[in-house]
Amino acid sequence: MRKFIKLNSTIMKYFIIILIFAFVACNQEKKQKVIQKENNKSKTEISKEQPHKLNKKEAIAHIRDMYAKINELASTAEVIEKEMMEESAEGGQIKAYKHNGKIIKIIVFAFGETGRATKEYYFENEKLIFAFTKEDYYDRPMYVEGAKISKTDENRYYFYNEELFLWLDPDKNEIDLNKAENISENILEDVNKSIETLQN
Repeated sequence: MRKFIKLNSTIMKYFIIILIFAFVACNQEKKQKVIQKENNKSKTEISKEQPHKLNKKEAIAHIRDMYAKINELASTAEVIEKEMMEESAEGGQIKAYKHNGKIIKIIVFAFGETGRATKEYYFENEKLIFAFTKEDYYDRPMYVEGAKISKTDENRYYFYNEELFLWLDPDKNEIDLNKAENISENILEDVNKSIETLQN
């Protein structure tokens, strides 16, 4: 009888140990699923805020990460398009991308006889974080047969709390912002004008 009780006691100990291992394994699996879910969520959501204090290197890295994320979201976002005849001599077009009801990207196209301009604006939580401008110049008026692009200028503008903190010229050299009069205000004015056009 004692042997039987002792045997049952041993079996119960093993059974309890097995239950403990099963419980731990189950919890671990749940944690992994939660982590995976959060990782997947982060790939499709715009982050809530920029870094609290401006660290130039970190801010640039953050904006470049957001640039890639926004372009990924734009592929499946709601698109709004409007003509902008007053934008240039040959007219223009504005295209906005909305995710969860918020504008995440705006592209403005302006066409002229001797060139065309493209402006791209990127937003995080409805605040401008990056602007990219591209100007193509033709070797002759666009209506002349054989007209080709002879020169392209690209500029990149990085914003923190809607304040310009970095401007890279076509050669990707940093421009002294103390010598760049009203550039930040002009870009923000263009953005507001574009948003107003979309809303009308």
